[in-house]
Amino acid sequence: MNIYPQSYTVWDTVTNLLSFTGVDDSNTWKEIFISSILIPVVIFLSLALHNWYKNARPLWQVLHGFSDASNNIYIFLSQLLPVNEYGVENTQQKYVIRYLNPIPSNGLRTNKADRRNISPVWPEAEGLVLGNIYNLLGKLKRTDNIHLGSLIHDWEKIQFPTICIGFNPKYDQIKELCNTDFTYNRSSIQLKDSNNSISPYGVDGAVIQKTYYNNTSIPIFILAGLGIAGTKASGYILSKYAVDFGKLYGRKPFCILIKTSSKDGLESSVIVEMTSNVSWLNKIKYPFVFLKYRKYFKESENPKI
Repeated sequence: MNIYPQSYTVWDTVTNLLSFTGVDDSNTWKEIFISSILIPVVIFLSLALHNWYKNARPLWQVLHGFSDASNNIYIFLSQLLPVNEYGVENTQQKYVIRYLNPIPSNGLRTNKADRRNISPVWPEAEGLVLGNIYNLLGKLKRTDNIHLGSLIHDWEKIQFPTICIGFNPKYDQIKELCNTDFTYNRSSIQLKDSNNSISPYGVDGAVIQKTYYNNTSIPIFILAGLGIAGTKASGYILSKYAVDFGKLYGRKPFCILIKTSSKDGLESSVIVEMTSNVSWLNKIKYPFVFLKYRKYFKESENPKI
């Protein structure tokens, strides 16, 4: 016979307090309490894992090589310098900012603010694409070691992940150091081995090219258009569909042909054609994304736009 009193636990206290429920087993209340904590935690972790697999992982894959914070990234834009009629740089070039400055008698009056010594400058379209790039890198928590490359001082820095915005002289260098899936001249742009060509007559064309420096795993992005609207569209389309591109291509090189209207704004930008090098594994993992874009995969017999 046990002469010592039974130990009285906190669960016994809980059981007594909740005895009106008819449940008088302390182990039952213990299991209910643990389950009430574990189930929400499991649901939260499952949703977080699902979101990572659905969104974060594809974005990380399409930007693979740019996501590692230890890597330097160099972004090259067109750097414009003022020159005189003989092509000599004008170091005293004056710029103005025009802005609306209405008064009661003239609601459309404008004014200007002078600026000096701000060269080089870059086109507005390329600046907008730069913003798209920063936003995508920010989604990967990538904020350090991102450099706006100088076309003079950083010209030879080809050992780092590179983004070329616009068909500036850096593009001419890069295209000799990597494989691209498009052909470009000032009057047209198209994917290689395709009849789908865009010329700047009423519409503007652009490409998004993901590739690598030859014989390396160092990635390159080229985002460029025939004109202003096309360049803007390249950044807009990449920003909008980067996750889908990651689901289709993973880390593979790819190229997207885009057309847009300079009159109707970025919302008029559409995909015309895409390289079709999608793995069977990605087709199985993301069947709805594959079916969504299947109609855009490159066909050499497509009619000219």
